[in-house]
Amino acid sequence: MMLTQTLLLGVLFAGGDAANWPMNVSSGGENIYWQSPGTVRDDGATYFCSITVQYAEATVEYAGIEFGPFDVSDQIPGEVYNDLTEGPCPATFPATQFVTPEPPGPVTLAFDLYTGILESGQCSIVINNVVLGTAGYDLGWPFGWVTVDVVHMSFESTVHMNVSGTWCASDIDGSGSVDTTDLLAVLAGWGDCAGDCPADISGDGFVDVTDLLQLIADFGAC
Repeated sequence: MMLTQTLLLGVLFAGGDAANWPMNVSSGGENIYWQSPGTVRDDGATYFCSITVQYAEATVEYAGIEFGPFDVSDQIPGEVYNDLTEGPCPATFPATQFVTPEPPGPVTLAFDLYTGILESGQCSIVINNVVLGTAGYDLGWPFGWVTVDVVHMSFESTVHMNVSGTWCASDIDGSGSVDTTDLLAVLAGWGDCAGDCPADISGDGFVDVTDLLQLIADFGAC
């Protein structure tokens, strides 16, 4: 039993090249904050994230009466997010806005989605500016087809994360190898470094012998 638990913890928390995490969340209009139960490796050059929805349900209100929850999976796209970002960790993916149905129709559901990879390699997702709008729905007898207010949504989804390559600060020109071009960049940037300064490999605010030694240590394929 102890060995099984140890192996399970290793799968959940050891950073690797890929991970699939269940993300089951719900909102009555409140913001949502979610963190993955495990990690991917934190030294990747590129991170790919996608979010797929397997099931969605809604609770609605009409004439002051709540109905549901109803299965509305067919009204939600199977994939709500798909994008890349550069490493290493921490890293942030491009923000995206989700809205259904597409304008100009009345909004049924809308939110802003922010995805990132923490320094540990753990995924974090923030869903805010949640709008629960209206929808046409057949409530059956005696109401029939009416316009209802959406008051609560729940989702069963999966976050997919894939890591490619290994980030290398010494590869200043991003060519995939540390070579003479990077060495010349360090020499050209020698001295105090203010603002965005790729030649400051150590990140200490100076381009100096520390950066030169790191570049020499990393010389070659990156």
